[in-house]
Amino acid sequence: MTLVLDASAALAVALGRSGADNLSARLHKADRVLAPDLYAAEVSNAFWKYCSFGMIEQADCVRGVEFCLGLIDESVPTESVWTEAFAEAVLARHPVCDLIYLVVARRNAAQVLTCDEKLKRLARTLGCSCPA
Repeated sequence: MTLVLDASAALAVALGRSGADNLSARLHKADRVLAPDLYAAEVSNAFWKYCSFGMIEQADCVRGVEFCLGLIDESVPTESVWTEAFAEAVLARHPVCDLIYLVVARRNAAQVLTCDEKLKRLARTLGCSCPA
């Protein structure tokens, strides 16, 4: 099974949030874990916010980003999917960044691993599977 991991799910695992055990188990069962290259920026930005607001020390944030980057096997260039993602975003009236994850999933017959309920619903409308 191939998974596309989004930043929300990666952060849930890294920070031990509710459902992290289930997400971790799914990641370990996957044959391959993909993410678009924007995943690194999204994860880094999230940890930057935690650091900026004094919620997590900088060194721990760096370790958190490294952990999240280590969860994926392959980074897919946004350049290779943006036109399809843009077209889908216009139709769905939804941000392109989210559609990039879904296009990567659709092109790779992959499930989308996310904690974002709105993204899960959109994924299903585009024929992408999201584990419960």
